[in-house]
Amino acid sequence: MRIAKLTHFLWITVMLQAGPYPGTAPLAGDGDQAALMLDGMHAWLDRELHTAAEAGRAADVGANREALAAALGVTGKRARFLEPERYRALGAAGGVKMWAIRWPVLSEARAELTGEGVLLEPAGELRCQVVALPNFGLEPEQLAGLAPGLPLEEQWARRWATAGCSVLVLPVLDRTSTWSASLGVRPSALSHREYIYRMSYQMGRHLIGYEVEKVLAAVDWMTRHAPGIPIGVAGEGDGGMLALFAAALDDRLRSVAVNGYEAPDETVWQQPLDRNVFGLLRYANRAKLRQMIEPRTMAEGAGAAGLLLRGLGVNEPPPAGEPAVAGQQTDPGQRQRRQFVEMVNFTQALVRAADGERARYWKGYDRSKPETLEPYRERFAEFIGKLPGGRPAEPVRSRQIYDTPAFQGWEVKLPVAGEVFAYGILLVPKDMKPGERRPLVVAQHGLEGRPQLLVDPGKDEYSRLTYGAFAARLAERGFIVYAPQNPYILGDRFRQAQRKANPLGLTFFSFAAAQHRRTLDWLKTLPVVDETRIGFYGLSYGGFSAMRLPVLLREYSAVVCSGNFNEWTWKTTSIDVPFSYMFTPEYEMPEFGQGSRFGHFEMARMIAPRPFLVERGHRDGVGIDEWVAYEFAKVARHYREAGIPERAAITYFDGIHRIEGTEAFRFLDRWLRWTPAAQK
Repeated sequence: MRIAKLTHFLWITVMLQAGPYPGTAPLAGDGDQAALMLDGMHAWLDRELHTAAEAGRAADVGANREALAAALGVTGKRARFLEPERYRALGAAGGVKMWAIRWPVLSEARAELTGEGVLLEPAGELRCQVVALPNFGLEPEQLAGLAPGLPLEEQWARRWATAGCSVLVLPVLDRTSTWSASLGVRPSALSHREYIYRMSYQMGRHLIGYEVEKVLAAVDWMTRHAPGIPIGVAGEGDGGMLALFAAALDDRLRSVAVNGYEAPDETVWQQPLDRNVFGLLRYANRAKLRQMIEPRTMAEGAGAAGLLLRGLGVNEPPPAGEPAVAGQQTDPGQRQRRQFVEMVNFTQALVRAADGERARYWKGYDRSKPETLEPYRERFAEFIGKLPGGRPAEPVRSRQIYDTPAFQGWEVKLPVAGEVFAYGILLVPKDMKPGERRPLVVAQHGLEGRPQLLVDPGKDEYSRLTYGAFAARLAERGFIVYAPQNPYILGDRFRQAQRKANPLGLTFFSFAAAQHRRTLDWLKTLPVVDETRIGFYGLSYGGFSAMRLPVLLREYSAVVCSGNFNEWTWKTTSIDVPFSYMFTPEYEMPEFGQGSRFGHFEMARMIAPRPFLVERGHRDGVGIDEWVAYEFAKVARHYREAGIPERAAITYFDGIHRIEGTEAFRFLDRWLRWTPAAQK
C-alpha cells in the first residue's frame, strides 16, 4: 500500500510539472488537429474505397444479391395483379398500340405505391418483352414518338415495338424541386429525388428501391401475361442505374442494356446524394454486379440499346418513318407529381407505423434474459459500422495547455487505425491525493465544436452561452474530465467523409466509436482514473453521440444526453414540422434503417441498466417537449419495469439549446459516487 501511494505521489509530482502528460511522448506542431483528424479519415477512406471498388468476384453471389436488395429496401413483397389498368389510349403507329397504364406495386401501412408508364403493344406475334427506363428529363411519350424532342433513330421504344416486342416505358423521377418546394410545412430546395431519398433511407427503404420495385412488379406481370417470352430491361442515365440493379436482383431479366451510367466505383460518393446506398461497394461493385448478371447478356455504352434485342433473340429493325397517330394526351408533369406525392405518402405511412415495426424487430428481446439483448447490440454495431484495421504502434502524445488554480490540462493525440487518430483535452484537478482514483466525465461538444470551447470559450459568445465552459466546471467540481474532438466539424469536409464511408458500410460514427474506444483504453490505464466510474455528457451532436457511443462502449457507466433526445424517426423524416431534418442542410443525418430498428428509446434500452438522464430546454429548437416526453415515457417505463426507476430521469429548464448543468451535475455526482470539493 505504501509503495502504491508513493507511486501515485511521484506520478502527481511529475504531472504538476509543465510538459507532456506522464507516460506520453511530446506532442509537437501547431496545426489544426481537427483538420488533421479529418485529413487522416479521408486518406483512410480513399484507400478503402479504392480497395473495395477493385475487389474481384465474390464466393457467394446469392449473399451479395440479398445484401443489395436489403440496402435498396427491395422487400419482394409486391402486390399481385392480373392486368395493369389501361386508363388512356395514347395512339398508334405501324400497328403498334400505345396506352397509358398503371399497376399496383406495394401495399403497406395502409398506403399504396403504384407504377405508371406507357405500354407499346405490337401487332402480330409477340417475340419479346422489354422494360425501358429513360433518363430523367425524357418522358415515355418521347421514346414512343408521341411527343416531340427525339429524332426517329432515338425513339428506341417504338423501334422495339415494331420488331414484335411489348415495351413498357417507365418515367424516372426527376431532379427538379417543383413539388418539394410546396409539399411540406416549409419550402424545400431539395430535388424530388433527394427529398424521397432522405426520408426513405431513414426507414430502411430507398428511392432506387421504390423504382426497382416498380420495374420488378412489371416483370411479375409480364412473366404471367406471356410465359416463356423473354424479358429484357434497358435504361439511360438514372434509368440505366435502375436497369442494372433490377437485372442484378432478378434473373428473369434475360438481357440488360445500360447507357450513361457507370457501375459503382471509388468515385460513387461524388454522385448525386440520392444514389447513396449503404455498403454498396462491399457487395455490388462493378465486378460483383457483373457476376450477379452473368451468364445473361449485358451491353453497356451508346450502342447498348441496339444490342438488347439480340440478347432476347430478336433482330432490331431500322427506324420507322411512319408518324404516330396521337390519341388522348397525357400530362407528364402531373404524372411526375403523382409519382412523387405517392412515394412521399407511402414513406410517411411507414414513418407512422415505425413504432410497431420497431416493436416487431425487437420481439426477440426478453428483459428477464439479459443475454437476448446482445444480438441487438451487435446489430447496432453493424448499423453504425465497425472500423476495421489494427492499432498503429505510435505512442500517445500530449502537451500541456492549461494551468488554472483548480486543474491542469493537456492536449492528447492517440493513434487509432492507419492515418486515423483521436484527439482531445484531458483536465486533471490539482487536489488529487496520493493513491486516489477519481471518476472521469467525457464532455462532448456539438456540431462544429472543439474541446477548447468547453474549457475556455474566450471571446466566442455563442460557445460561452451554449456550453457554459462545462468541462472546466466539472473539473473545478473535482471530476477528471476528458473532452474529445469528434469528427463533425469543418462543414462539408466531415459530410464528405460520411459520403465516402457509407458505400463501405460505415458512418462517421464508425470513426467516433473507434476513437472513443482507443481513448477509453488509454484513460483506464491512468492511475488517477477509476475505470468503474466514467460518465458521458454531451450536447447537441454530443447528445447524438450520447445516444450511440455508450451502447457500444460499456465503460460509460452514467450518461447525460442534452439537446438531442427526441422521437428521432419523426425528427429526421417529418414534413409536418419546421424543425425536421427534411428542411435543413445536414444531409449526413439519415442513418439507413434507423426508423425501423433503433429509435432513441431502443438506444436507451441498450444503455440500461446504467443511469440515463435527458436534459431538455423548453425553448430548445431541436424539437418540442411533447415529442421528447413521448419518447422518454418509454424509457422511464423500461427502467421502472426493470426495478430501477431511479436510474432514468429527465430534467427540464426554461432555456434554449445549451448546457444547463445543475441537475446533470448532481446526477453525475450521485451515480459516479462523487462528493464535489465545494461540498466537502
